[in-house]
Amino acid sequence: MEKVTLRNDAVRYGTFLGIVAIVFAVAGMFWQSGWLSLLSLAVYVTLLYIFTKRHAARYDAAEGCSYGRCLKFILFMALFEGILAGAYQIVAVNWLFEARYEEIMAQTLAAVEATGIYTRDQIQLVGEMATRMTHSPIWVIASGIFGSLIKGLFFGLFVSAFASRKPEVFSRNNE
Repeated sequence: MEKVTLRNDAVRYGTFLGIVAIVFAVAGMFWQSGWLSLLSLAVYVTLLYIFTKRHAARYDAAEGCSYGRCLKFILFMALFEGILAGAYQIVAVNWLFEARYEEIMAQTLAAVEATGIYTRDQIQLVGEMATRMTHSPIWVIASGIFGSLIKGLFFGLFVSAFASRKPEVFSRNNE
């Protein structure tokens, strides 16, 4: 059995999760649907389970893979997913889909203005701040990582329970 490395598996699988998240982000920008969001969530949780189960299976039967070790692996995967998703967000906002993001921002601010709760100056100030933050690489990467870690932690609490593997008492390595 090859040596189990948390970092190599987390980078490989986290990158794949990041690519899947990017595909769903692009699709969600053009086809806003509740079904697409639900499909994205189902794919994310399924991949999280498959990758964690695959990583847990690489440990020795005598050693097993504990709940905490699985959760740690999920958090490392989420870290790399967040870095990749944040990098995509920077490229998308600044170069690929700049006009689309400005259109979405204008629609959002118009909807907030239609509520009548805020003044025009307040909405303009919020719009300027939001534009600065979406064009700031540090904020985008940090928010991508933070969001992925929160999502990974929440779903990881459940996935780790099903993907963990207890040590086998009568395995050959225990003799």
